Amino acid sequence: MDAKRESIGSAVRPAEKIRKALKTENAVVIAEYAARFALSFLLARARILGNINPFAMGLVAASPVGASGIVTLLGASLGYIASGGFLWYLKYLCMGLLIYSSMYVFRETRLIRMLWFPALCAAAISICIGFVYAADAGFSFASVSGCMLESGLIFATSYLYRSALSPWGADRGGYTREMLHAVSVLALAATLAVCLAGVRLFGLISIGRIITALLVLLVAYKGGIGYGCACGVICGVSADLAVNGAPHFGTVYTLAALSGGIFSKHGRLTCTVAFTLANAAGVLWTWQSFPSPAGLYEVFVASVIFMLLPASVPARAGALFPSVSGGYGVLKAREYTKTRAEMTAAVFAELCDAVRLTPAVESDDDAAALVFDRAAESVCRKCAMASRCWKRDKEATVSMLSALAPEMLKNGRLDVSVFPTEFAEGCRNIDALTSAVNEELRARVYRTQYKNRLRASSDSARSQYSDIAAILRDLANELGGETVFEPALERKLHRYLMSMDIDASAAVFRSRGGRLHVEITGAGMNHVRREDAYLDKLSAVLGVRLCTPVAQNSSSRLVLLEAEPLTVSVGIASAKKRGQVSSGDSATYFKTDDGILYIILSDGMGTGDDAANYSNRAVIILEKFLRAGVSPDTALNILNNVMLIKNEGETAFATVDLMCINLFTGDTSIFKYGSAPTYVRKGGSVRRIKSERLAAGLSPSGKSTECTKLRLCAAEGAAVVSDGVISGGDGWLAEALASFDGSDTRELARQLVKTASSKFGNDDDMTAIALYVENRV
Repeated sequence: MDAKRESIGSAVRPAEKIRKALKTENAVVIAEYAARFALSFLLARARILGNINPFAMGLVAASPVGASGIVTLLGASLGYIASGGFLWYLKYLCMGLLIYSSMYVFRETRLIRMLWFPALCAAAISICIGFVYAADAGFSFASVSGCMLESGLIFATSYLYRSALSPWGADRGGYTREMLHAVSVLALAATLAVCLAGVRLFGLISIGRIITALLVLLVAYKGGIGYGCACGVICGVSADLAVNGAPHFGTVYTLAALSGGIFSKHGRLTCTVAFTLANAAGVLWTWQSFPSPAGLYEVFVASVIFMLLPASVPARAGALFPSVSGGYGVLKAREYTKTRAEMTAAVFAELCDAVRLTPAVESDDDAAALVFDRAAESVCRKCAMASRCWKRDKEATVSMLSALAPEMLKNGRLDVSVFPTEFAEGCRNIDALTSAVNEELRARVYRTQYKNRLRASSDSARSQYSDIAAILRDLANELGGETVFEPALERKLHRYLMSMDIDASAAVFRSRGGRLHVEITGAGMNHVRREDAYLDKLSAVLGVRLCTPVAQNSSSRLVLLEAEPLTVSVGIASAKKRGQVSSGDSATYFKTDDGILYIILSDGMGTGDDAANYSNRAVIILEKFLRAGVSPDTALNILNNVMLIKNEGETAFATVDLMCINLFTGDTSIFKYGSAPTYVRKGGSVRRIKSERLAAGLSPSGKSTECTKLRLCAAEGAAVVSDGVISGGDGWLAEALASFDGSDTRELARQLVKTASSKFGNDDDMTAIALYVENRV
């Protein structure tokens, strides 16, 4: 019975929750209906310029079809009845019924969801009905102009009210829609204040204008100058229309909002004082046209109320205004990614230490003793003479074996003939002992090979972990602040684009190398490119000479880079080995967005297709890593490890020449893996830079890269060649480079290969890369 009661109770509880939820939902719906009824009733009483009251009709057009729209129409009808005569009421009743009916007709179409469509329908209906009343007045100028003004206000209020009453937190489509929503809420509040403008204290102070002044002050404090002035204009014009006067309050409220917005960042009290003083100055300024102290008292009361408001009220009001900065979240995301990259780099660095093996140093005496001990353990233990050899004559036996150890380890084996005659004749198992010793020697060789292989694998893994950690650290450094934003230059560029009537967003920053990057995104990029000397104009705006990257983007995106002060002309020539279809040499050069020129030359093992495959693979791997921003020494270490792993299945190696030239400073780094010398001309002399390392795939893993650093200036150059070019000597090449005038690097490269072929024959693949540095014109 208890179990049955419990199950019934558990079934009742969800039903109770549903009823409570329905009651809550019904309460919310009833509250919405009541708010719409009250809002439309109050707006129907807000009359301007004597006999115009468009605000309630704008709300009817902005209301959804259904019960909400009917309640809104009912409230407006009652408000019109309470505030005017029969003919005046009949005009707006007919207008409201027609507006609601038109919304009902189009309720299933997509047009009804557009902000402008209900507003346009309401304005058209207002014109039609207004012309009927204008005809009764003989189409006088006042009647026609009043009709057009009312229709325009109905269109505007319908458009703004619908945006203001949209669900809070809905997707507004970006900053522009958010700003529209904020302005719409201000417009709704200002028109509501119009209906209270006639309610006065002591026959002088208007309740509606106190609310209006409080609203302007609040917006100026939280929204700054822009939103404050916009609110001042809207609320001031609304207050002027309510009293059928000249634009007095529009001028005064805008001036006060401007002053309050300027001091909005200095605290609530400072903002309030500035707002009140500016309002007083505006009232005194317009005293001749509007001699009333009411404005002074109303703003004073509003400022006192504003100072007494809890801090949460201005804070909540600030949520109404969209933020224009938008950069803090991006910076925090970069900081978060930087931290994660640093943590991951630290993990790989710990892995690098964890896999490091400390090899045990084994002396020759220890190695020989271990071999003899294991051999004696397997042979002598079973011998009847063991006690004599290893107990009574132990010192003599050990001394004799120690004397044999150096020769045994040197030869890798032991012969019976090397034993002393007395020991050989006295040992019953001399042949078995010799075989056991040789077996142990072979096992020692296998153990040594295994340890070396294990150590090589450990070194390779440690080097790979170290390279990954280095890449992640570089990435973390770039995310953490090596990229510098240039907001002042960004503002200059934005003003220039606005002067050309181009609506586009611009980003200006400096990369980790200090190079300026400019990216402009918008629909008018083709117009920018069609401008005569547009690069020179943009360079003048930013004060930095600009150039376009090699790969330009789409018609809606323009990317520009700071032009390098140095330029390098590069020429490449090659010749295949006699009788071969393909060359075993591979070469390329490219420039990155950081202003670094990379020149790569690789010579694969041997000649023909296999050599071409090895060298081409090396060049491709290096180029991809370097273009991705990986440092040259890390990229070379990764390449070496990849080819070492490749060598476990087949013999594969390639020499590598890598030259990195910073086109901003001329700083040059030359990395070499088993390659032929590189020849650098500086001043009047030619320097030969040789390689001390083995080729990639043969160099020990984890060893630091070989790098030569120097600085190239204008009128200096270099030649990077494969070993086939200098197989019979290189004096002639140094002379050719020293006498080169920089006219044509391609021709120089061809002459180097041609001269080498005539001097030494085509017995090997030949490749020459000539480069010459000049100042950018």
